[in-house]
Amino acid sequence: MCPGRHDDRFALGEDVRKGLLVFWRYILPLVLVGVIAYQLTTVWVPLWLRGAELEGMDVSAMTLEDESGRMVALSEFNGSPVVLNFWATWCLPCRVEIPELAAVYPELVEEGKVLVGVNVQESWPDIEKFRGEVAMPFPVMRDNGMLSSALGITLIPAMVIVDENGRIEKMIYGFRPWVRWYLKWFI
Repeated sequence: MCPGRHDDRFALGEDVRKGLLVFWRYILPLVLVGVIAYQLTTVWVPLWLRGAELEGMDVSAMTLEDESGRMVALSEFNGSPVVLNFWATWCLPCRVEIPELAAVYPELVEEGKVLVGVNVQESWPDIEKFRGEVAMPFPVMRDNGMLSSALGITLIPAMVIVDENGRIEKMIYGFRPWVRWYLKWFI
């Protein structure tokens, strides 16, 4: 090939270029809107509705396992609002959210609020290895599946706000980039 000459082997025909333009401008956005609409109607709306149904439910008798293997009833936190943040070591959105929770944790403690990281069904060695990689100044407890099952938590991260009387105030699903401000101003 001579310098300055155009190599026609890599040139796209006019029809192919028009087809790609139609795909990028119209078809791909339509497919993305369809996927988002499907997710909203089949995943997110049912989760939000389920969470709304559970508001006011007494969870004070439910238990979590602490690091020493002791079962801790949520009633031990009565008198303080409790934020239960359900997470797992394999969950990428959880890994992004945990530093936000760590940043707001000192302010929550000053205000008399409790933040508990609730790991969903992983082993303590896996949890401790993860905590060695990611700073988690707040207490971490393990759910053996009973609490998350009772609350219908099938998507993590998930956050359950429990009022000072042990009743569910709010359930929030998915990664929340605004979690620091939400916990600081609304809890």
